[in-house]
Amino acid sequence: MRNLLIIAMVLVLAGCQLFAGQVVSKHRKYENLQALDEFALDVEKGRDAELRFVEYGIEGQRGVRKFEYNEDSDINVNYSVDGEEISTYTCEGFIIKADDFAKRYILTDCSGRGDEELLVLYAK
Repeated sequence: MRNLLIIAMVLVLAGCQLFAGQVVSKHRKYENLQALDEFALDVEKGRDAELRFVEYGIEGQRGVRKFEYNEDSDINVNYSVDGEEISTYTCEGFIIKADDFAKRYILTDCSGRGDEELLVLYAK
């Protein structure tokens, strides 16, 4: 019985950790947006970090942007749709800009792309 309790606790903690670094977008409805803020803070402080930004299209396709930051390098971005890699590139930073009208999550100085807005949340 004790072993089952330990296994259950490990599975719950592992599940929480997996969800912690993932944002899900389903038709402009978002889950776990705080993961974006945490990723930006980790990058700013020079701490290793990972984030998955998952978007579901209206026809069910699944787009995934995986961000990996290592204090010794830039942010590596891997974009895939339905498991097929579409592009891979690097960005120097990840910032949040907020004003009275919107909050913008921006990848900065991306290779061959310049700055790239990942997400814009408009004020209500």
